Amino acid sequence: MRKRPHEGVDLCFYRKKNGKIEKLEEGTLIPCIFSGEVLSSIDDYLGRSVFFFSHPNIVWALGHINVENNLQKGMCFERGEVIGTLAAKRQKDITPHIHISFGILLKDLPYRLDWSVMTDTNILKLIDPMPFIALEYEMVP
Repeated sequence: MRKRPHEGVDLCFYRKKNGKIEKLEEGTLIPCIFSGEVLSSIDDYLGRSVFFFSHPNIVWALGHINVENNLQKGMCFERGEVIGTLAAKRQKDITPHIHISFGILLKDLPYRLDWSVMTDTNILKLIDPMPFIALEYEMVP
């Protein structure tokens, strides 16, 4: 049981072009959802989480990923560009998955973005990521 509501969605399956449903596996490439700037990349209870800012006022986060060693605050990525890969599962009974959270800023952009900011209703309003990530992506083996 969670102590508070889940602040995003977890994706662990995908549908192949032939209609077959597959599990995401460790090492799956993770694309950038929007063009944006890295605000922070932190080790946390999810393993590694990366937080982004996209104009005009959207912040978003990806959790459970492995990133390249050179990923740093201030780096910019274009939509679809690979950010990293799906990390190995951290608990035996949970399948590998990517966590995605989106929010709309209600105030000025904070200096550092982390989960405490993502869940602070005075700073941002969480929004459903699904309408934004329902885009066509091609899985690369």
